[in-house]
Amino acid sequence: MTAPAPRSVFVTALAWSFIAPAVLMIFVGVLQVLMLMAFAPDGADMLEGARALGLPAGFDSLFIHARLIAWGFLGFAVATLVSGVGLLQRKYWGWLATIVLLVLSIALNFAGLTIEVPTTASPAMAELGDLPPDLAQNVGHLMSAVNLLTKVLVFTLSALCAWLIYRLCTPKVRAEFKH
Repeated sequence: MTAPAPRSVFVTALAWSFIAPAVLMIFVGVLQVLMLMAFAPDGADMLEGARALGLPAGFDSLFIHARLIAWGFLGFAVATLVSGVGLLQRKYWGWLATIVLLVLSIALNFAGLTIEVPTTASPAMAELGDLPPDLAQNVGHLMSAVNLLTKVLVFTLSALCAWLIYRLCTPKVRAEFKH
């Protein structure tokens, strides 16, 4: 009979880095769902409010699908907690779920870029109303900086997720999980 592979600090730390934030994410997700159910039972109310504020049209789909987004966030949080526990227990399904969530995180990061960048681009921000020229120029510079920072953050976090996937798939780490 072969001895079980030693438990690495990497897997334990990764598991806890999934579990701890997931508990907070679940709390926030439940509050989001409850808030939307109580104050915005239908997305049309939120959309009317957004249009009254003069927000760019790019925000429309976020308000229309706010409930779906909130439920998706809560589901992702629960999946993160479950995969973290499975990873901590060195279960094969926990290893697999963690990899799936990391791949999904990369995809969602880049999907977020398709929403965020056009919505905050300087021409879209012009829809916020008539701003004095100096302020409009400053808002344009600020939005350019936000777009750049967002892209750097997305690529950095995606690279981190890709590295975690690579590390989880190395033979030494993979040996910790029973199939």
